[in-house]
Amino acid sequence: MSRFTTQNVQPPFLSRLGDGFLEAFGPERSRDLYPFASLRDEGIVVAGSSDAPVVSADPRIGIRDAVLRRTDGGVLVAPEEAVSAAEALAMYTSRAAHADHLESELGTLAVGRLADLTIVDRDPLTIDPASITDLRVLRTVVGGRTVFEAGAPPGEPGRA
Repeated sequence: MSRFTTQNVQPPFLSRLGDGFLEAFGPERSRDLYPFASLRDEGIVVAGSSDAPVVSADPRIGIRDAVLRRTDGGVLVAPEEAVSAAEALAMYTSRAAHADHLESELGTLAVGRLADLTIVDRDPLTIDPASITDLRVLRTVVGGRTVFEAGAPPGEPGRA
């Protein structure tokens, strides 16, 4: 068992920087890049992040990359370290809240917690993982208040 209980990882590095990592580290050492499944199997809470502005802060990219583990050049990186879409989604919600020691306030929808959520046009757990980045955001709610709603006129409530 590792002495660490939580590890923040940046799955978008696999797609955006992965080809360079493979060139620099070679195939054998590249197996150790972002070992999501191995960390999980050691009992470590794996939380997703982006390290923006190094890579995009869009969590859809991170969720996709944690599942697919492909570089922008199409190379698969240590596929045995991939996680399911449900695990990847948890990396960016409940596990990210855990990493910030805020799991009693956010990360899941429950009575007494902040109502932070994003509604998308399809179920990210059932679509082709390559399509996760194509999910269209319909509404974003922060603290129980709509801050974005697709189709709302600029300057209207619900339009960021």
